[in-house]
Amino acid sequence: MRFDQDQKKQSVATRVEVCDAAVGMEVWMEGMGGIHNFKGLVEKSADSIIVLDGERCLLYANAQVKELSGYDDGELVNSNGRGIFNIGTLERICSVCRLAAGNDTHTTCFDSFMMTKSFGDIPVEVNAFSAPWEGRPAAVAFIRGLSRRKALEESYRQVMLKQANKITALSEELEKNARDLGELRRIRDMLSREVLETNEAVAVLARNVEKRRKEEEKMIGRRLSSRIMPVVMEIKNGEVGDRFQPQLDVLENYLKDLSSTLVAGSDPLEELSAAEMRVASMIRNGAKTDEIAGELGISSHTVKTHRKNIRKKINLRNSKVNLTAYLRSKM
Repeated sequence: MRFDQDQKKQSVATRVEVCDAAVGMEVWMEGMGGIHNFKGLVEKSADSIIVLDGERCLLYANAQVKELSGYDDGELVNSNGRGIFNIGTLERICSVCRLAAGNDTHTTCFDSFMMTKSFGDIPVEVNAFSAPWEGRPAAVAFIRGLSRRKALEESYRQVMLKQANKITALSEELEKNARDLGELRRIRDMLSREVLETNEAVAVLARNVEKRRKEEEKMIGRRLSSRIMPVVMEIKNGEVGDRFQPQLDVLENYLKDLSSTLVAGSDPLEELSAAEMRVASMIRNGAKTDEIAGELGISSHTVKTHRKNIRKKINLRNSKVNLTAYLRSKM
């Protein structure tokens, strides 16, 4: 395309606002050194670039315009731009140079359709700004096919979709783990309650057994006093009593002592509490302090306290007397 080449060189400060679908980006071109330098810079640009004056006359079109539209220089000149854009689009592009005042730059960004020779209308993005051209106001328009932008948008959408799916999957996994943790805690609490209930039941059973044992011992003691002792006394006072006097005296004293112990409950072990009785039983079986603490779920200090109380209640004051041996002889 032929344009006037006799232009006085001048320093041009041009502001270009490139508008995307939702974001505006400003690109500054400072000191381009006149129209010739501008043409040399944009002639091989990947974007299609046209320049229009305020009357919608085509002043310049780069090589990419011809490649995208399919029109040659002569066809573009003859159509004066109307071969690639309808009147409405040309008017919107040209409006920026009419709106610009003084040295201010006016910009616009919109989507439209570019008419091509072979492919029909194609969607494009138009970014136009006002700039001086050969001493008069003009509109410079950068034209970019929407297919690339849409491809980028689709790629971005796919990336965001994958991220959203990952976040959803992670959230579901966290929820599942939370449910599993809640179920484990529920089972733990249930087992803890069952252990406590079992311990209470064992303690009750131990108390009942101890109570029954004491009752049985008292009953035996009463029977010794009421049934057996009278028989012994009768034998002792009878005809055979003289011959077996020493043996009968020993038997009488033994039965009296046994009966007194059973009935009065003078056995010192009876003074032990249920907890102390459990500890005493384990001591009798040779268990150490740490073993008893671990088995009963109590501290070593508590076991030592029980040991001290057991010695006190069974009147085992001498620390040299082995508690294990003593309990084995009594239990």
